[in-house]
Amino acid sequence: MRATDAVHLGLMLAAFGLTYLVPFELLLLSYVILGPAHYFTEISWLHDRKYFLPHRSVPLGLAFVAVIAALIDNASWFGFVMWIAFVVSTLIAAAATAAQSTLLTIIALGLTAVMAMSGSPLRRAYFGLGKTFDEQL
Repeated sequence: MRATDAVHLGLMLAAFGLTYLVPFELLLLSYVILGPAHYFTEISWLHDRKYFLPHRSVPLGLAFVAVIAALIDNASWFGFVMWIAFVVSTLIAAAATAAQSTLLTIIALGLTAVMAMSGSPLRRAYFGLGKTFDEQL
């Protein structure tokens, strides 16, 4: 067993014992201090594995889509915009080559057609009922 694994195991066992003694206080400690510290150390690990998208414009585009979607009153168009944003985000994140992009696009178009033609709950979720949100309530 490596030294870092032994340290992690020891820390986990110590945390387990501490939760038995002071459960609520440990929850506050982990939420306020250890949580942000964990995410702070996690960022470099994610960068090393190229987890983030290469283009900085993608979050700006998704923020723009979110603002536009907030202004859409028709449930069908809202669901369609959300579905397209999901598909485009998947293409950007998952496709490394042109062949993969083409295959994922064909799969997305096929899945979109299946959802549009069926009476499934996914159809209602992504394509709405053709009414405004106020009318649906």
